[in-house]
Amino acid sequence: MMSKIRIKMGTIEIDYEGTEEFIKDDLLKLLSSISEIFNKITSVEQEPKGGGGLGDIDKKRKPIMSVTLSSISDFAAKLECKSAPNLIVAACAYLTFKVGAQSCTRKQISDEMKNATAYFGKNYLRNLSKDLKRLVANNKLSEQAKDVYALKAEYLGELRKKLGIS
Repeated sequence: MMSKIRIKMGTIEIDYEGTEEFIKDDLLKLLSSISEIFNKITSVEQEPKGGGGLGDIDKKRKPIMSVTLSSISDFAAKLECKSAPNLIVAACAYLTFKVGAQSCTRKQISDEMKNATAYFGKNYLRNLSKDLKRLVANNKLSEQAKDVYALKAEYLGELRKKLGIS
């Protein structure tokens, strides 16, 4: 069966039309390669003048968080996490702002959630798929590929304020 896929990351855009086998077997390798290329391209771009806007996040691919929030637990505390969806957002924020990730895999998110031991509930992973879908529907996350998520650009500004990132 033939399938189509379009991947757009910044100025890089790839259209693919072909077998589902490639998408199932090689899509993650392709996304990884695209991500590496995108990182190389954006790391040589100059930072925008003026600072403070969402463009800073789009251009920088290095961690931008100050040292005051150094762990996933710090992020969870600052975001006052009291539910699984809140902790998912905290994990994505940690991976985005502190680690410098452009996107987060489901495994990375669940691993970081577990690391926030004071905030993590044993039932949180049971509903992870449903909570991720809800966060996508509520425009807080975008699904980049199967089990690969990124914080929505519109939501990054709100998170920056809550986290005290200038």
